[in-house]
Amino acid sequence: MEMRNRVWVGTIPVYETLGEPVTGDYSLVKEAPKAVVEYRKGRNEKEKKWAELVAREKLDLPLEHGNGA
Repeated sequence: MEMRNRVWVGTIPVYETLGEPVTGDYSLVKEAPKAVVEYRKGRNEKEKKWAELVAREKLDLPLEHGNGA
């Protein structure tokens, strides 16, 4: 049997994910501002989308993708 019929070849996208905001002990405001929550959500979506694009496409992409990395 040909080796290609028995071996999986692929990639697992890897990306950084920002966790839930944690309020500091001395903060009188207990919930993170909407801007912080939205930034986190948008950044996580962007990172995932980028990692999946790179994993699926054989492109000569630049190392920097607009998140400061």
